[in-house]
Parts: sequence; C-alpha cells; structure tokens
Amino acid sequence: MARKSTAKRATKVTSSAYTPILTPAVLAQAIQDTQGMSVQEKLLLADELYLHQPNLLGFVLVLNTNFGASFEQIEPLIETMIVTWQAMKISGHQWPLITEQLQSDCLQRLTAKMHLTQKVSTALREQALQQHVNSHPEPYLLAFVHEQLNKQVWVQITNSTVKHIVLVALNLAECVAAVAPQAIQESRAK
Repeated sequence: MARKSTAKRATKVTSSAYTPILTPAVLAQAIQDTQGMSVQEKLLLADELYLHQPNLLGFVLVLNTNFGASFEQIEPLIETMIVTWQAMKISGHQWPLITEQLQSDCLQRLTAKMHLTQKVSTALREQALQQHVNSHPEPYLLAFVHEQLNKQVWVQITNSTVKHIVLVALNLAECVAAVAPQAIQESRAK
C-alpha cells in the first residue's frame, strides 16, 4: 500500500515537468509478457537487448567476472533487465544507446547520493530517499527495481558482491531515466 502512495506522489511531483514513459500499465504488460516466455524466448529477448543496448547487459555480466557474483545471484538482475527492456519496447519510443559513459556518470551520481545520506540521521536519510523517489523521472521503474531488490533481500547489503548487485540494479533505473527524455524527443521527431 505504501508503494502505491509513493508512486502517486512521485507522479504528482514529476508530472509537471516530465511524464514517465514506463507507466504502471507498460511495466505490468512487460512483466506479464516475460513471465509467459520460455527460456528460449527470454534468451532471444536478451540477444535483442544486447543488439540495442549492449552496455546494459555488459554492466550486469561484469558482476560475474569482476565481482565474483554467481549466475544464481545475477539471474534475478538479468530478469529485471529483460522486463525493463520489454517495457522500453512496449513504450513505443526509440531509445537512444545507453553508453558506458552515461552508466559511469549515473553511477557516480547515485553513489554520491548514497554516501551523502549515510552521513545524516535516519529521519533525514528517509526524507532524502523520499525526495529521490518523488523527483525520479521514471518512478515506476525505480519502484519495480526496488521491489526486485526486496524480493532478493539485497537491500540488506551483506558483502561487496551484493553491494555491487544493488548498485547495478539501481543504476539500471537511473540510466533508463536519463535517456527517457531523449526517447521522447526522438519519437516526436519521426
């Protein structure tokens, strides 16, 4: 129930400047679509994701090679990414390439916000988190990512590998939100 009210508040705050592309209906359709897919269909979708957004998939796969995450640990993150890609497709917009530089910039901003909130009281930390959610350009995607993190109990960061998984998951929402305005502009230009 609290998530719904947060999402509603987020829409009210962001709607004056920007209307999210990945609406609850778009995300719900993407979740439904991917839940009904076979493993082979998901692999084909992952191949499509790699063709159009190779850096997103690469950012996840590097968790295995550089941070020791097992396939079992990154599988839910890959599922989250596949749902996100399906939602991006359903939106009907032409999405620009999410570059390594954009990923790096978004991650830098994200970690700076996290470091800042670690230095304040719990009340201020909660207020900062609420402000971040309320001002996020794609609040429903952010809520979906948080839900996936909660399902895996990753919000309770227990080691360096889990910390990097959480950062990659949150950065997915940040990167998609960063290019969303460009997706709208490119779609309008056509």
